[in-house]
Amino acid sequence: MIRALVTGSLYGPPQARTSQAGKQYVTAKVRADGKDGAVVWCSVIAFGEQADRLMTLGDGGGLSRYFPRWLHAGLGRSA
Repeated sequence: MIRALVTGSLYGPPQARTSQAGKQYVTAKVRADGKDGAVVWCSVIAFGEQADRLMTLGDGGGLSRYFPRWLHAGLGRSA
Protein backbone atom coordinates (compact mmCIF):
# COMPACT_ATOMS: atom_id res chain seq x y z
CA MET A 1 0.00 0.00 0.00
CA ILE A 2 1.23 3.49 -0.83
CA ARG A 3 -0.05 6.53 1.03
CA ALA A 4 0.75 9.90 -0.46
CA LEU A 5 0.10 13.62 -0.18
CA VAL A 6 0.30 15.15 -3.65
CA THR A 7 0.53 18.93 -3.97
CA GLY A 8 1.19 20.78 -7.17
CA SER A 9 -0.44 22.56 -10.07
CA LEU A 10 -2.53 21.33 -12.96
CA TYR A 11 -0.76 20.97 -16.27
CA GLY A 12 -3.46 21.80 -18.77
CA PRO A 13 -7.17 21.85 -18.01
CA PRO A 14 -8.95 18.81 -16.54
CA GLN A 15 -10.70 16.64 -19.14
CA ALA A 16 -14.26 15.38 -18.62
CA ARG A 17 -14.68 11.85 -19.98
CA THR A 18 -17.27 9.10 -20.21
CA SER A 19 -16.47 5.41 -19.69
CA GLN A 20 -17.73 2.68 -22.01
CA ALA A 21 -20.34 1.97 -19.34
CA GLY A 22 -21.57 5.58 -19.53
CA LYS A 23 -20.05 6.72 -16.21
CA GLN A 24 -18.66 10.27 -16.00
CA TYR A 25 -15.13 10.91 -14.73
CA VAL A 26 -12.36 13.51 -15.03
CA THR A 27 -8.65 13.12 -15.76
CA ALA A 28 -5.89 15.63 -15.12
CA LYS A 29 -2.10 15.91 -15.02
CA VAL A 30 -0.42 17.39 -11.96
CA ARG A 31 3.09 18.85 -11.90
CA ALA A 32 4.53 18.43 -8.40
CA ASP A 33 7.92 19.51 -7.09
CA GLY A 34 10.18 16.63 -6.18
CA LYS A 35 13.46 16.35 -4.39
CA ASP A 36 16.33 18.62 -5.47
CA GLY A 37 14.22 20.59 -7.94
CA ALA A 38 13.04 17.55 -9.90
CA VAL A 39 9.52 17.48 -11.31
CA VAL A 40 7.16 14.62 -10.47
CA TRP A 41 4.28 14.10 -12.91
CA CYS A 42 1.10 12.56 -11.52
CA SER A 43 -1.99 11.50 -13.42
CA VAL A 44 -5.27 11.97 -11.56
CA ILE A 45 -8.60 10.27 -12.17
CA ALA A 46 -11.57 11.63 -10.23
CA PHE A 47 -15.18 10.46 -9.91
CA GLY A 48 -18.36 11.95 -8.48
CA GLU A 49 -18.03 15.02 -6.27
CA GLN A 50 -14.23 15.08 -6.60
CA ALA A 51 -14.59 15.14 -10.38
CA ASP A 52 -16.97 18.11 -10.14
CA ARG A 53 -14.50 19.97 -7.92
CA LEU A 54 -11.59 19.19 -10.21
CA MET A 55 -13.47 20.60 -13.20
CA THR A 56 -13.68 24.00 -11.45
CA LEU A 57 -9.88 24.33 -11.66
CA GLY A 58 -8.07 25.55 -14.75
CA ASP A 59 -4.57 25.18 -16.15
CA GLY A 60 -2.08 26.03 -13.40
CA GLY A 61 -4.67 25.68 -10.64
CA GLY A 62 -3.29 24.59 -7.28
CA LEU A 63 -4.16 21.13 -6.07
CA SER A 64 -3.52 19.18 -2.88
CA ARG A 65 -4.86 15.70 -2.21
CA TYR A 66 -4.14 13.03 0.39
CA PHE A 67 -4.47 9.46 -0.88
CA PRO A 68 -4.90 7.20 2.18
CA ARG A 69 -5.56 4.06 0.15
CA TRP A 70 -3.97 2.07 -2.63
CA LEU A 71 -2.24 4.01 -5.40
CA HIS A 72 -0.84 2.91 -8.73
CA ALA A 73 2.92 3.18 -8.35
CA GLY A 74 3.64 4.17 -11.98
CA LEU A 75 4.73 7.74 -11.26
CA GLY A 76 6.95 9.31 -13.91
CA ARG A 77 9.81 11.68 -13.14
CA SER A 78 11.73 14.21 -15.14
CA ALA A 79 14.43 16.70 -14.24
